[in-house]
Amino acid sequence: MATLQEIIDRAQAAAGGYDADISLEAMLWPLIRDLYGEKAGNVDERWKVLKTHPLSLSNGFATLPSTVMTKFMSSAVVSDSTDETTADLMSWKANWQDYVSNLSSMLGYFTLHPDGKFYARLPGVTYTDSLSASPVLNVTTASMPDVPADEDDEMDINSELVDEIVMRLAAAIRPAPAPSS
Repeated sequence: MATLQEIIDRAQAAAGGYDADISLEAMLWPLIRDLYGEKAGNVDERWKVLKTHPLSLSNGFATLPSTVMTKFMSSAVVSDSTDETTADLMSWKANWQDYVSNLSSMLGYFTLHPDGKFYARLPGVTYTDSLSASPVLNVTTASMPDVPADEDDEMDINSELVDEIVMRLAAAIRPAPAPSS
């Protein structure tokens, strides 16, 4: 893990100088978003951007943290916080209409409502019954790091990604070579 300031300092050193008018922090977040999207889209590297979010469902749904990359929810692992074995029985439903249909209660299901809310029902629970359930679920999915409150706060970034972020930022700020005469 590293702080925002450490990443910026390392990138400046690696770049060998930079244009002081450029806001490095403003450049950093789009770069991180792109890198996390690449890693989340690669099944062999997705683990580098996974984060577990405990969600308390109320009336069958919860609001996902803003850091969750919803595009990759189909690969999420969802389990009851009191029984991790339920993860093997949870199935993603991409379509809301499929989720509310008469599905077998032998499995559990999870989905995103068109309004962005996360809905889930555990194995043995029907859709109607899930609307009165309030379990706490662990949702492990691709997620962006939290924006630190202060530049000296540790960032929640996998250590394997820090060097790649530094190198990408350094490449973005490296001064253009002087034209040869």
